[in-house]
Amino acid sequence: MFHEGFAVASLALAGLAVTGCGGAADDDAARLPPASPASQSTSIDPNAPSEHLYFGVTNTLHVAGDVLADVDLNVGAQVQLEAATTDGSPIRFELWMVHNDKNVELINAFDVESGFVLTNIDDQTGDVRYFVHFPAPTSPRDVVVHMDCSSTNGRCATELQPGETCLPGNTCAEGLLCAPSDGSCDAEFQGGTCVIPNDDSACASDTYAPACGCDGVTYANGCLAKASGAGVRTSGACSKVTPPS
Repeated sequence: MFHEGFAVASLALAGLAVTGCGGAADDDAARLPPASPASQSTSIDPNAPSEHLYFGVTNTLHVAGDVLADVDLNVGAQVQLEAATTDGSPIRFELWMVHNDKNVELINAFDVESGFVLTNIDDQTGDVRYFVHFPAPTSPRDVVVHMDCSSTNGRCATELQPGETCLPGNTCAEGLLCAPSDGSCDAEFQGGTCVIPNDDSACASDTYAPACGCDGVTYANGCLAKASGAGVRTSGACSKVTPPS
């Protein structure tokens, strides 16, 4: 679920879009001014530590310094990316491509006072990696990024995304956990669901219905047990003798 400020910004600016991999459409570029050359990075280091952005969920980034985030895309993927600061402060970020030959290319850069950007990435090459770079701001801020994807060539991403079923030999994307299927507590052999560790944003509307996690901890409901990565052992509170898996 989007942060309330994100939802309001999305509604107000839903008509603004910029086309990645080829720059901004003329009309949209006029309404979403790109960052000035002085504020753009001269380049990025694709080997530097980076965050991971996933599809279909709200990714939250704390931007207190320079932040680099990568996006896993397959050829044919068409991505709509929304980014917004949670407090409405100005947002700055850049889209980069890194080719297999190590050539680093800036696709677009944004410096937007409204704190909201809606942009598209259309991968038709298959020989690049994509990065979102947030230059260090004047003061720390939280940014939420949401990506929806369709594909003309099967899957949008090579690796499994949040909410997808993980199976032996078919693991989740880096940074995700495979929460065991209910009652099994054995994701390694019986599979489960890919989750962002400790991201309980999808559980806000779930009612109180205690569940015993595979880690021996009683959670307020099964959603929270899965979000923790532990998975659900049984419904109801754990008994004191229930050992962790």
